[in-house]
Amino acid sequence: MNRITIDNIGAKVLRARKLKCLSQQELADKAGVSLRTVQRIENSNTQPHPHTLSTISRVLEIDFTKVNESESDFGVGPVKWILTSCLLPVIPIISNLLIPGWLYFKNHDSPQMKTWGSRILTFQLFWTVTTTIMIILTPPLALLIFDTTNPGKFYPVLFVYMCSVLFNFIVMSFAANAFYKNKHGFIERFPSIF
Repeated sequence: MNRITIDNIGAKVLRARKLKCLSQQELADKAGVSLRTVQRIENSNTQPHPHTLSTISRVLEIDFTKVNESESDFGVGPVKWILTSCLLPVIPIISNLLIPGWLYFKNHDSPQMKTWGSRILTFQLFWTVTTTIMIILTPPLALLIFDTTNPGKFYPVLFVYMCSVLFNFIVMSFAANAFYKNKHGFIERFPSIF
């Protein structure tokens, strides 16, 4: 039978703390323990007192009774699905707004979803509105610039749309890469309206 060990606790605290974007000092302050206690627990140098473990678990919103944590224990799974769906430019409104929106509102209580999912969804909403405006404005601008909406074999609306999709794909690729490597600073640059 699996038992929770000091190593499991330390690894779980470390991972949960990083996913919540907390420093060791911030975790110590919120849990009401010393910085050294957090360091010892994360380095698996000590068996934490049950009260300390309970306090830390409340701050990190995790359950230490489970030995094998999954990404859903940390609320990360839905965020990864949002990032993945935003990388599919085939049907933009569905893949970049409807699927991420549904995942966000289904899991909006998760602190990770509030932190990262809301920022990704805000970016996708901004991208969709901006792209739509650019597509609407492209024909009149092409008429002014080229004296026609179809200058030869050049289709300005298609060009603008493809450039916009490429931009979105590149930004979401960087965001996904940073997220999978637990470097959440890139995603934190996005604003959040949710």
